Amino acid sequence: MITIGITAGKGGVGKSTLAFNLAYELARTQRVLAIDCDPQASLSWAFDLSTGPTLADILTATNTRRVTREAIQVISPTLHVIPSSIALSSAATSFAGKPGNLKRISAIIATIATDYDVCLLDSPPALETLGLNVLCAANGVIVPLIPDGVTLNAVSNLLATIDEVKQYENPNLCLIGIVAMQYSEQLAHHQTALQALRDADIPLFNTRIGRSIKVTEAMSAHKPVLIYEPRNVRAQEFARLANEVNTWLINQR
Repeated sequence: MITIGITAGKGGVGKSTLAFNLAYELARTQRVLAIDCDPQASLSWAFDLSTGPTLADILTATNTRRVTREAIQVISPTLHVIPSSIALSSAATSFAGKPGNLKRISAIIATIATDYDVCLLDSPPALETLGLNVLCAANGVIVPLIPDGVTLNAVSNLLATIDEVKQYENPNLCLIGIVAMQYSEQLAHHQTALQALRDADIPLFNTRIGRSIKVTEAMSAHKPVLIYEPRNVRAQEFARLANEVNTWLINQR
């Protein structure tokens, strides 16, 4: 199983929207487990999951393997989800600073790794205990951003953290690429921001996800865009992005 962390270093950039739609796209051809590692539980809300054990229960359980199995919710035969809840914040606080505190999510994944081809981790915005756990567990990281100056500053800090985690905790970690979200070719500052990333030799996905009310409507209906409105241009963009991710996955196997 290959694990991909989706992290942004700040909120409001479409991280959970990306995780939700990408999970459905990847599940068309392989077995996918999505884990909501954010106490805000936006990904869980998108999947319409509000009952049953969550990641917080797994992290505080004495029998991790059993509770992990109980927490997995089946969306389709090839797409399963471990949801989150606000209780995840206190769960993370309970093991912060203890031995192995950055490898708790890695340990959970290890118990079910043979059941899936891909694991997607939806990280919280803050690069604290849970966010660092995601980076320590991941083989690769996808970073969504809205291409503007404020977001570029947050991404700069995130990339520095990724380098530190790779150096000290997870030598297998790599940056798969940055995805421009809510992108518009008509906005000069979007073009300027992406060019700044290119000039810095930071990997970018070729696919950019534009702004559309249909994406918001689809999330509110607890459906990916590809099901809610398959002919919408955003659905096509998520499909192309998934193809790029699949190419990376193939090269890792």
